[in-house]
Parts: sequence; structure tokens; C-alpha cells
Amino acid sequence: MSSGGDWVIPHLNALAYLEKPPLQYWLTALVYRGFGRERIHRSLEHGLAGYLSLTTIFLLGVRLWGFEAGLRALLYTSASALFVLLGHQLTLDMLLSFTLLASLGCFLLAQARRDDAAPCAAGCWAAGPQWRSRCSPRD
Repeated sequence: MSSGGDWVIPHLNALAYLEKPPLQYWLTALVYRGFGRERIHRSLEHGLAGYLSLTTIFLLGVRLWGFEAGLRALLYTSASALFVLLGHQLTLDMLLSFTLLASLGCFLLAQARRDDAAPCAAGCWAAGPQWRSRCSPRD
């Protein structure tokens, strides 16, 4: 995307790659354009999505069940080998995991705060664009 200039259709080695949602490819192309194509920059958004996932897990645990539960959830998740490995790979899994986690977290907060659930419900809707197009009822 960053070298070809086509930001609408994702390309992989000059071939149209229409099987996956484009958010991952947009973020990777922006990182390449802003920081270069070095190895450390390739996994920048995946590492950031991993840290945002850990932060979301901690804050959601604290909000729903208290500080100790949030800390335990944070420690258990950060000690998971698969979670750490996916944070270093150039795959869709970590960003998808973060958007699903954010959407689920907003849903749980909306259920806990039924009197003022509108902001949480809007967050639940907004966190889902990574996977929404793949799961639409039209398919």
C-alpha cells in the first residue's frame, strides 16, 4: 500500500489480497511510511495492540471485580506464551484480539451500568470494525 499508493485494496507482493480486512494493512503501511521497513518497525502495531490488550484486561478487571482481580488477569495474560508470541508476529491475530477484547469489555461495562449504558454501547460498536465486515448478516 505504501509503495504502490493504492490504499483501498490491500496488496501482498503486488497481488490483490481481498481475503482479510484492510485495517491491519493500513496500519502496517502507515508504520512503514512513518518509520521505515526495518524489522523492529514491522511489529510495532502488534506490540502496541498487545500492550493495549493488557491495559484493557487490567482496567476491565479492576472496574468489574476489583484491583486484585485486574492484577491477576494482567499477570496471567502476560505470562501466556501464545499471547507473547503473537505480539511479535506479523499476523492479524493480535489486532483482532484487541478489537474483540475492547468490544467485549465495552459490552460488559454496558451491562454493568444499565442506567448509563449509551457510551459503553457506542464503544462496543466502535471497537468492532476490524471484524464487522466479515460477520455481517448479508453474507
